[in-house]
Parts: sequence; C-alpha cells; structure tokens
Amino acid sequence: MTDQTQPEEIPASAIPVALFREILIWPLAPRVSPDQAGEDATAAIMTNAARRIVSRSGGVWEAVPDPSAHIPRPPDVDGETAWNAHRYAEGVYFHGFVRRFLFARRAPLAAGESPDMAPFRLFRRTGITSAHVTLGLPEGKSGHQLCLSVERVNLYLFRTGVALLVLEVVAEPSRQPFPLTLADVQTFQDQFRRAYIPYSDSGLPPDLVVRQVIWHETGKDPAPFTVDKAALSSMISQYLVNTNTDSGPEAHLRSPPLFQHWFWLLGGALPLANAIGASAEITAEDGPLWDHVVDERMPIISTISVTPRPGPFGPEPGSRYFLATARSDLVRLCFADGPGSAGSYPYDSSTLTAFETNHAYQAFRHEGTVFLASGFAFVAYGAGGFFDGIAAPVHMRRQYFQLGLLAHLELASLLGFSARISWLVDAFHPARHGPEWFEHRMQAIEHEYLQFLHQFRFTGASNHVQAQAMTDLWRRQLRLPEIARDLHEEITAATEYLYNRAASRMANSTERLSMIGLVGVIASVTIATLSMTLVAERKDAVRLLCDGATWAVNALGRPAGACTPYDQAWWLPEQLALTLILGGCFALMAKFGMVWMRGSKARVLGHTQASAGLPLAARVGPAIRRFAQRGGKPRPGTSSFDFYRRVEQRLLWFGAGFAISGGLLLALSLWLRLEPVTPGF
Repeated sequence: MTDQTQPEEIPASAIPVALFREILIWPLAPRVSPDQAGEDATAAIMTNAARRIVSRSGGVWEAVPDPSAHIPRPPDVDGETAWNAHRYAEGVYFHGFVRRFLFARRAPLAAGESPDMAPFRLFRRTGITSAHVTLGLPEGKSGHQLCLSVERVNLYLFRTGVALLVLEVVAEPSRQPFPLTLADVQTFQDQFRRAYIPYSDSGLPPDLVVRQVIWHETGKDPAPFTVDKAALSSMISQYLVNTNTDSGPEAHLRSPPLFQHWFWLLGGALPLANAIGASAEITAEDGPLWDHVVDERMPIISTISVTPRPGPFGPEPGSRYFLATARSDLVRLCFADGPGSAGSYPYDSSTLTAFETNHAYQAFRHEGTVFLASGFAFVAYGAGGFFDGIAAPVHMRRQYFQLGLLAHLELASLLGFSARISWLVDAFHPARHGPEWFEHRMQAIEHEYLQFLHQFRFTGASNHVQAQAMTDLWRRQLRLPEIARDLHEEITAATEYLYNRAASRMANSTERLSMIGLVGVIASVTIATLSMTLVAERKDAVRLLCDGATWAVNALGRPAGACTPYDQAWWLPEQLALTLILGGCFALMAKFGMVWMRGSKARVLGHTQASAGLPLAARVGPAIRRFAQRGGKPRPGTSSFDFYRRVEQRLLWFGAGFAISGGLLLALSLWLRLEPVTPGF
C-alpha cells in the first residue's frame, strides 16, 4: 500500500516516467457497394480479404490460429511459463460465451468460394523490432526523438465488416537520448495517434502531428517517413483533386489521405482508399477499398508508470510523483491532450467539475493506480508494486485490452452499418430500380445486424466488479448506447418503409385483380348472352326473344300482335341492342366499384404514410426522407391513382355509350318491325 500524504504538485515536465506503453487500435471498414447483395456478402468480403493476406502478403503477415497467443511468445523458457500463466488468467477472466468468442482456436481458412463464418481471423506482422518517432513543435519545428520497442503488430478481421490493426509500442527511459518526462508522454499521446493531418497552419504541419517516423525491420533497411511542408502540400492537393484514392463508383467521397508510415505498417494487407499514391496499385481482384472509420485520432490504450527510480540516498516513496501529479495533467492524459503550463486545463474548468465521476475509475487509488477514460483514450496511470507488477504488465495488455477491443469493434460495426444504410438509400432510384432491389439489400443488412447483436456485441463481458465498472465507463464515453439506439431507429424506419411499400403493392395487386375480375364478368356475360342466340338453332329460343320484344312493344302502347314472331331473322338487332344495354350496365357497376375501392385504398395509404412519416422525419435524416418523398409519395400523372381514374372515366363513357346506343337500337328495331294495322281487321 502506498503513502497517500498529498505532496505539493509537480509540473509534468519535472515528473520522470519509469515506463510508457501505448496500444493503438486502428479501425478500418470496407466500402460495401449496394450492388453487393446477399445475406453473407460482408462475410464473403472479409473471407476474400483474409485469403488475400495469406496469398499476397509475401510472408509479411502470418495467420495466428490461436487468438489467446495475440501477444507473441517470449523466446526464453522462464518467460514462456509466465506467458502461459497470463494467457490462462486472461481467458478465465471473461464469461464463457465471451471466452469462446475471443479465444477459441480457429480452423485453417478453407479454400473455395464459401464465406468463412468464423467470428474473426487474427494475423500478425513479424520482423518489426523498433521505431524512432520525432515529435513536432510549433512552426513546423522538430522536438525530441523517442526510441520505441515494437511489442506486437496484429490485424483482426471481423465478420461484421471491421478490421482492427493493433500496434503496441514501449518507451523505456534507458533507451531514450534524453530524460523521459510526463510532458513528453503527453506530447507523444497527442501526436503519434494521428492518422492524417487535421488542419494546416500557414502551409506548415501543425504541432499536433509527428515530424518523422522510422520503422526498423529485421534484415532490412530502415523505412523513414517524414511529415514536412512538401508532404503536407501533397496530402492537401490529393484531397482537393481527389482523382486517385476515390476513383470508381464512390468518386463523390472525399477521403483524407493517410500518413505513409501507417500505410507502410499495414504492409499491403488491405487496399486502403486514401493512402498517398496507393490507388494506382489497387486492382479489381483486391476487393473493395477500405476506409479509416473514425476521425484522425486513433483510439489508444496507454500505461504510464511514474515509480521513482532509486536515487543516491536510496529509494524514494513509490507514490511521490503519482500523488504530486496535478489534476490538470490527469485531464490531459485522459483526453490525450498535449502538455500545458503548470496548473492549466485544456478546457474550461467549469466543464470538468464532474471529471472524477465521469472519466475516472479510482477503486485502486490507494494502491497507486487510477484509470482514466475518454472513449478514444483509456489510460492507466500509477506507481508502486501493484501497478508495476500486475496492472501494467498483465491487466492492461490482456484483460483490459480485450475490453477495449470489444468496445471499439462495436463502435466501428455500428458506424459501418449506418454508413451502408446511407449509401444504399442514396443509391436507390425508383426510376432505375424496382422496389425489390432495395428490399433485398436492406434485408441483407438487417440479417447481418441481427448476427452482430447476438454474436459480436457484449455489454457485460465479465462478472468481475472492476470489469463491469470499466466496461460501463468505456461504453458510456464512446456513446455506444446512443449510437446503437440511433442505428436501431434507422433500421426500424427502413423496415417500416419496406413494410408499407409491400402493403401498398399488395393493395395495388388486389385492386388490379378486382378490376380484372369485374372486366372479366362484363366480358363473360356479354359473350355468353351473344353465344346463347347466335349458336342457337331452336325456334323456342327465338320465340322467347319474340315474347320479350312483344312485352316491350306492349309497354310502349303498341298492339300486341304487331310483331311477327318468325319473320326473317328479326331477332338479331334486338339481341344486339339488349347486349349493349347489359354491357353498359356492367360497365357502370364496375366504375362505381372502382370508386369505392379507390377510396378504401386512399384511406389505407393515408394511414400508412402517416405512420411512416414520424420515424422518417424524426431520425433517419435527409437521405431517407428524400427516398420516402421520391418512392413513397405518388407523383402527379404517374401514380396508380391517376391510372385508375382514367380507367373509371373510360368505363363511365363506355357504359353510358353502350346503354344509350343499345336503347336507341332496340327502339329503332322494334319500331321498324311493327306491321301496320288495317281498319276493320
């Protein structure tokens, strides 16, 4: 236990650092084209990416079938014994279903076209031993150069369409050409994690990025990459011209070009969309391009020990520098901000009144350990035996790293699903695509989202109190619950829209079938009436028609005997007239039936659009609202309502015309068939 007597605050530039370790997690996601449909389309993309790494990396990357060996095996026997013990402690720390997800041994990647259904594949890049990083200063100047040992370079390919590149570096004071202080660590945390330049100041690189990175690989020459005025000009020009990295279907995207030292570290494993000069080397066989998911700041997991080194008068109290660290410096560590003057905060102090409650886990502060979380940065800061013996070398590299891996996997997956829905809605045009085109692709996204919810999302990974508290803290700072709710609303709105479109099509189909049925009734009755007499040869049929005509003549006040029953084919005009009258009546019946059905459909669609309008306007945003207006609202002159109105008008005209024509023809025929009556007969 450490001595907790509060000493006077010491500025960060005067606090020596005994050990600094940083793990960067770089999230990447493929550009899944809307044309790539299918429930396992994303799994197929990830499978092709894994096969590409194995076949085309040239030995740079090797597959790791046992994910529990994500930290390389040490070369010595004693180190291997401790390594196996740490692997065991790491695994049993989690729930069984989480342990199965994170550490189950993977079968070799099978050949063929079928997608790999393993949750993820792990690859390791070997050979990189160290890196020299030159920090940046204002006005484009260079600062200290840190010598870092590279502990691991891993690449996780998850079936949800997310890749996480993990880099672990260690800065030991004995290897530095200058005394390593807490201010140097703050500067490194702020600068090294940048994936691209956030802005430019007078054409010079800002003091937020490193000036140079040199990678050292076994058996090869050093690979230096400089960030200077020329590099900055090239990156800005590429972003503005935007001809290399975003060629193809997504030419409207403006992706900021990545630093070349990150592109080199990836070792050609994935075809990045925004690496300088890289797109010319990418072919169609490489699969879709990959994008940086978050902003220019890669998420980091840092461990900082300020345990004092033995001085000339013996060891100093282990908690001296830990307790003397200013609150403002803890805030800077938490948010990965650069150093400032003594006692100065990077933000207004009024916004940090609840800092300890919202961003710190201090259950082990009495042991010289405090954990700080801001979402994109998770920092363990401490001193003493507990911190240096357990928290720093074991927990932060293993158990807490896995918690961070799951959290950033969830964040990248949620953002990836949201981007795919936006791209799909933007690509849908009713004039070119049928409704089934959108439905099929949206259902594929929903299928993958369902798998993600039940297989890749873990809100509680362990039963340990510390794990639960830090998981909640991490998830809250990443705003994972809010982002998940937003995505759920997007998918729900799209699903409701698809349901409403299906209901509308069903109503249209029912109405068409009803209209066809009515027209069929008209045609069948008319044809049956005509065929009844045109093919009849029996005279009783003719007598029946004659009796009907006689009844009509009597109704007009003519003598009953005025009709000659068996005159030469007298019945044909009268039969035609009766058929026209009957057809006109059925046409009028069909017209009024369609009016009733159109009114019912209008009421149904009005309720449908009202129910779909609230979620669309409330959350999904301009893209889906434009989609709803374009595809869900009838256009003047093109909707089914206008079509049915025209059909109704024609039925009215035909019905009235048939009835009037039939009546006139019948009257004329009967009048011509009347025989004159002689006087006295």
